[in-house]
Amino acid sequence: MELKWFEDFVTLARCLNFSRAASERHVTQSALSRRIRLLEQRLGFPLVDRTTHPVGLTREGLAFLPKAREILSTLQRTRVELGSIDDGQPCVINFAALNTLCLTFFPPWFAGLQQGHPSLQVRFCDPRPSFAGTVSTLIEGESDLMLTYAHPWVAPGDILPRCPSVSLGVEWLVPVSRLDEAGRPLHPIDAEGPIRYLGYREGAFFAQLLVRLFERQPLELVTVYENTMSSALKGMVMAGSGLAWLPESLVRTELDAGLLGLAGDAHWHQKVEIRLYRSPRPLGRGIEQLWEEIVGGSASPARKSSDHLLVRV
Repeated sequence: MELKWFEDFVTLARCLNFSRAASERHVTQSALSRRIRLLEQRLGFPLVDRTTHPVGLTREGLAFLPKAREILSTLQRTRVELGSIDDGQPCVINFAALNTLCLTFFPPWFAGLQQGHPSLQVRFCDPRPSFAGTVSTLIEGESDLMLTYAHPWVAPGDILPRCPSVSLGVEWLVPVSRLDEAGRPLHPIDAEGPIRYLGYREGAFFAQLLVRLFERQPLELVTVYENTMSSALKGMVMAGSGLAWLPESLVRTELDAGLLGLAGDAHWHQKVEIRLYRSPRPLGRGIEQLWEEIVGGSASPARKSSDHLLVRV
């Protein structure tokens, strides 16, 4: 059983309305209903009478409610009494992040956190194929913190804006291509005729951003490959298969080495924010303490805007 199931049930018992309880729990109504059913299945008896309006508790639900409240109260007291980031005990964070940030931003950023707090441990959620899927890990309580990109053109959904967040830096999304023997892009944006395009699958964060970019600045593109992961698109760019928009941090080494080049000028570059979100639910004392330090800027230096590459176009 998961702690969040007990929290869901206590909230529903107070609201007696799935929609209102879901809003308070910062989850979708379907997610709340699914988790209540999971709790009922694990307990072996029904907790909620769904045939009435408003919904009510069954006889078993009424008997279980004070026990659920007692369980939550005991765990919360234990967290406060025992959970400290500096008490030498492991502080485990359930973390979610977009794939590229796992490869580029997260390792040095987290290493900075661990210098001040060596007991920190991270457990990453299973990767999701879409931006919305990654967000759902935070909304549904699977992750404590979520590292993602943010841009005005990409809708974060209804619930995410209500979650506390902090900006950690910026990233640039740039069009890149393999270079020919003369050092020119094989697939430049200003080429005559259709451009071989390596794109993101629908639902990916950058897919949503690029749709808006191409609405404003149309291009004649022929999509020859799609993937949700920037690292996979990078492999195809390295093979000379086409043009892709990639996070600059992911290809900086290849740009510096002259293996890849920018395929378009600054007109085609997009700056995105790197933002850390936290779950709106109460977290353990250690994670709460770490969050306050991150927000205050004392846990790890924020990543400032990089010296954006505007060469080899």
